[in-house]
Amino acid sequence: MAWKAHSIVWALRWGCVLLLGAGLTASCAAPRYRYVSDFGDKTYFKVPYGWKQVDQDDLCGQLKLVLSMKTCLPTFNVAYQDSGKKPAAQGFLDGTLTRPFLFAEVYPISAAGTAVTWQSLEDAFLPVSPAGRASAPVPFTNFALLSQVMETGPDGFLGVRETFDYTFPGGMPNTFNVDAFTNSTASQIYLLVVHCLATCYRQDKTAIDAVMSSFTMRRY
Repeated sequence: MAWKAHSIVWALRWGCVLLLGAGLTASCAAPRYRYVSDFGDKTYFKVPYGWKQVDQDDLCGQLKLVLSMKTCLPTFNVAYQDSGKKPAAQGFLDGTLTRPFLFAEVYPISAAGTAVTWQSLEDAFLPVSPAGRASAPVPFTNFALLSQVMETGPDGFLGVRETFDYTFPGGMPNTFNVDAFTNSTASQIYLLVVHCLATCYRQDKTAIDAVMSSFTMRRY
């Protein structure tokens, strides 16, 4: 489905070019969304067309810094931000963002070094479960779970869709929307995260919900 959706977007764009080149009147607006695909893992989602992709080398550097890695894993990861200028990878865990920041990743369980449980899916990005927050304290406060749904999907996928607040040092409340899934063989984690200041999140909730609801995985 991912390649088909991507092809439709480009067909519409080039159809407008051909019509205009032939001197015909056309009312072709820019597409509202672009589709982001990990073809190898049969995974895709959509982002508003105005969101810009973070430079991949910049993202790798930020992941190495935040996760204390020497090299970036050779797995799918990508970031986008609703930004009027070139977005920076430091938005990965920036507590002052006034526009939504998106991070997506697909990685093998062997890289995570742990078995997949409902709790590990809950805590895939930041500690959310009571046990996770007790054993892995973070420098954030005022945790609030806004919504959480445990899902079993087609093709044996299961996962967690959750929204929660954390307040960053300095008193900046942030809202995180996280989807974390694993496949039927529990061999991979599929992660999609959008976050920004709580005020930003409320303002852009419609666009964020559209992104999160589009997150789709397919069995090999």
